Amino acid sequence: MTAENLDRVLTWLMGLDRPLQMGLTPEARVDELGLTEPEVDDLLREAVSLGLLRADRADYGHTVRWVRLELTPAGLRHCGQWPPQGREHHAGPWDDGDWGRTCVPILRRVQSSGFRGDLLPGLYVGASPEQWRQTLAAHALREAGYLDGSDQDNRAISALRVSALGREALDPRPRDPLDEAILLLRSSATSAVVQAVEVALGNRLRALDEHHSESRAERSAPRLLSTLNDELTGKNGPQLYGKHWKKTIEAVLAVRNEYAHGRGDALPDDVAVWVISTVRLLLAELPLPDPG
Repeated sequence: MTAENLDRVLTWLMGLDRPLQMGLTPEARVDELGLTEPEVDDLLREAVSLGLLRADRADYGHTVRWVRLELTPAGLRHCGQWPPQGREHHAGPWDDGDWGRTCVPILRRVQSSGFRGDLLPGLYVGASPEQWRQTLAAHALREAGYLDGSDQDNRAISALRVSALGREALDPRPRDPLDEAILLLRSSATSAVVQAVEVALGNRLRALDEHHSESRAERSAPRLLSTLNDELTGKNGPQLYGKHWKKTIEAVLAVRNEYAHGRGDALPDDVAVWVISTVRLLLAELPLPDPG
């Protein structure tokens, strides 16, 4: 059993018109996957155990039957069909996946009261593949917290509303860089540190430099953050903060350099959390200058 095969099975399920039931026998193969049905059965069980799939399984001895197969929000993100939470406005494979094709239109339609009586109709015999996709997507959005509503018969949802999280997902306004860093921490500690240091701290140091160093405003070439740190503590310029904060900045720059531009070793999550927390403290201690 490999991660690649697990990904193939989940992607295959996403491509089915109605991925809600299947029977598996020991002798058969799933030709589309190049796997035996017992192998598919094992992979489906693994997906359920990992929280990527929700389904009911019944073992009848010679035949195993799976029903109500639905990818969870975690499974949809795992397959690249949904963006990581907080990255909904960022470009990615999810734009052409379930998120961009089905979920965003549902959120916008609910937001504009496009469902009559705020009711998502239920499923029925003869429902089209598109109706199945829309219903499953709406339930996944509700499970993930993007939609609010109440269950009705046949998978219908009444009292549909876009939640605060859903409104935030539709809002393209830029996020706080450190909030972005915390979200990035879920997938890449190194990316989180780069975001915290180069964007959050870097933007603050550059703003302080521009405000207090008019003689350097005409320089066109960007300068290293280490150079800014030297100059803002009195080297060829005004002293805006002391040695303690200078050394603190040197420490977070060293972590950034070691892991983002160094050997490529895995950055421990606790080190990334320390960098983000330290940058947040630095931003509080080094406020933006008063524009007046």
